[in-house]
This record gives sequence, C-alpha cells and structure tokens, in this order.
Amino acid sequence: MKLVIAFTAAALMLGPVVSASSASQTPPAAPTSPAVPAGVIQAGPEQAAPIAPKVSIAISQPGFSPTPASESPTMDFQLSAAPGELVAGWQLDIYRIGNERESSISGRGAPPAILSWDGKENDGTPSPQGRYVAVLSADFGSSGRNIHAQSSPFVLDRSVPTGKILFSTERFSPMEGVKGPPLIVTIEGTSTVAKLDSWDVTVYDPGAVPFAQFSGRWPNNTIAWDGRGSSGDLVESAQDYYFVAKIRDAFGNVGEARGRLTTGIVLLKGNSRYRIGISSIIFKPDTANYTEVSTAQRIRNLETLRLLAKKLREFPGFTISIEGHAVLTNWNNKAAAEREQKYSLVPLSKARAEAIKWALVKEYGFDAKLLKTAGLGAKDPVVPNSDLKNRWKNRRVEIYLEKDPIESGGS
Repeated sequence: MKLVIAFTAAALMLGPVVSASSASQTPPAAPTSPAVPAGVIQAGPEQAAPIAPKVSIAISQPGFSPTPASESPTMDFQLSAAPGELVAGWQLDIYRIGNERESSISGRGAPPAILSWDGKENDGTPSPQGRYVAVLSADFGSSGRNIHAQSSPFVLDRSVPTGKILFSTERFSPMEGVKGPPLIVTIEGTSTVAKLDSWDVTVYDPGAVPFAQFSGRWPNNTIAWDGRGSSGDLVESAQDYYFVAKIRDAFGNVGEARGRLTTGIVLLKGNSRYRIGISSIIFKPDTANYTEVSTAQRIRNLETLRLLAKKLREFPGFTISIEGHAVLTNWNNKAAAEREQKYSLVPLSKARAEAIKWALVKEYGFDAKLLKTAGLGAKDPVVPNSDLKNRWKNRRVEIYLEKDPIESGGS
C-alpha cells in the first residue's frame, strides 16, 4: 500500500463528509480543580466553554481506478481532527465492504489534511475491485476520548472500457466543391462498473501522421465528418485511414478501440475541370509495372483501377489527362536534383501515366484518343520533398477531367 500525505489544503471536489464528535462518546470526568482541564481554552480572566473534539473524513470522488492507464489512480481523503493540539495520534483503516481490513496507516499528532490511497494492501498487493469505506480514528490523549468517523462508500474499479468504431459506409468518397452526405462515425463503448464519461478520436493518414481529431462526452458518440483534416486537406483517393478512439469512464479508466476506413475515388472540383489524385497505386521500384508487386498490393492496385474506371464513366464526353508525379530524393543537392528530374523522374512518371492509360483502354474499354498522358516527375510536389513523413503524397497519379469546349457550347 502506498499512502501519499499532503499537509497543505488542496482544492478538491469532495464527496459527502461524515464526522463524529465527542457528543457520541462517553464524556470525560468533571474537573476537580480550578486548573484549566483538557479541551478548554483559557481566554482572559474567564474560562471559555470546552471545545468538543470532532473527527471528519471526506472522499474526493465516488470511485477510482489504480491502473497504469487510469487518469484517476488514487483515492484522496480529506482528514480533520480538531482541536489538533489535543490529538495524540490517529489511524486510517480502509475496509472492503463485507470483508476484513485491507489497509491501515497511523501517525502521531493530528492527521494530515489530505491522504491518498493507491489501491494496495499494506504488503503492496493490489486490493481487489469492489466497494470500500475508510475509517479515521483520533486519540485525544489525556481527555480519554477515541473518536471515529467513517467515509461515504466508494468504488475501486480495475475494469477497462471496451468499444468499437463503426462507419456509415464501406468506402468514403467526398467531393470537393460539392456538398454531399458526411461520413457518420459511431463510437460504441461498454463499461462494466463506472459510467462512460468521454472519448476522443485521432485519425491517422496512410503515413501514420495524425490527420484529424475529435472529442465528445457520452451519450453523444457520433461524428459527422466531411473528410477534411485539421489543416483543411481532403482525404486521398483509395487510401486507408486509421481511427483510434480513447474511451474513458467516470473513474478514469481508459480503453481503446480501433477502426480502418478505406476511401473511394475522391473528386476535387475546380473552375473548369475536375481532378482526381491517386497515390495508392504502388509500382515495382524504378518501373511502370504495377502487377509485379506483393499479392496484397497487386489486388489493391487492381481494385483501385476498377474504382477509377467506375468513377470516370460518370463523365462521358470528357477528355482525360493522366499525369505522373514522383518523389525527388536529391532535394538537398541542386545539380543532382536536376539530373534526377531529367533522366529518371520525368521518363519514369510518364511511363507510369501510360501504364494507367492502357489499363483503362484494355481492361475497361476507354477510348485511347480521349486519354492524354504526361510525366512531370518532381515538378509539382504536394509537400516539400524534404518532408520525409509526408512526401509519399508526391508519388502519385493525377487525373484531370475536362469537357470538350465544342461539346459544352464554348468557342
């Protein structure tokens, strides 16, 4: 058992105070001499009335959780025995209701103002989950009084909340510039002892970087998300975003729930054209081959192409421009960067754009004459290539959809 003592008053939100005074004890014998007896304060030439000894104990909260992840790992008791100058000693005993004493501590003189219990027995063994009370005893010495006070019952809770994260759709495809239905994220939680209190959710992008954050208190447990991160960026197409929820109960226990959201094809609307950015098609290193990769990644690449073709069919008569982009590795050396761009990145990104084009033509029947390609290499990065955590966003294929000006009535 670890009991932490504080001898200065602290601002606590205290539970009910239970106290006892000398009125419930056998009164001391009447004084037999004119000397000032114990419990009496001398005030000038006349004697004041005896001060009745009083003991009280209050709890800081109705329960606590002495676990490593808890935000409330101790139970704090506010102790009082007055008048303090008459107290010869004190003892605090903690009992599990219906069982024997779990823990005890004592001291000389008046008790400390605040004492904290870490939920362990005297030998350091963790006390079991259950309902407890604490009893403060004070020995008022020569007055012959031993007065007790009992706290309100409180709960020691070692259980951790559990939960799960649910999404309103299997694939989320927000569209920039067009207001569509948000993604509804539901955080479900269960607590066996304490009531659920609050939650927070962090969304991580494919690079494991925090993308968005949310928080709330029960019973409100849903998020309506438009797909934008904390910086205002929209989610990427055909990527996995990971949700991690921290679920807290009223006693400070913290549980965790996880979920994975896969995005569909995300369309960004400009003034005269639409843009689709895809960074999830993984190619064999230094090639334009997207099938000679791991089995899981090959399946993922083919599914992304299927989704892309399905989205493009929603825009008949549009010309489609496919641009390949790459990551510049020699970003800190100008001469080396120029060579890398000219001889490696431009031809490689062009070849990869061509690979996407011919997949659409051969597998999905698109008209090759409506598909244009370009290789930009590292010319137009989304983030600085020096940003090692986020530069994966630069390795991408961008697709632009434009309506033929003649067909659209333009000149």
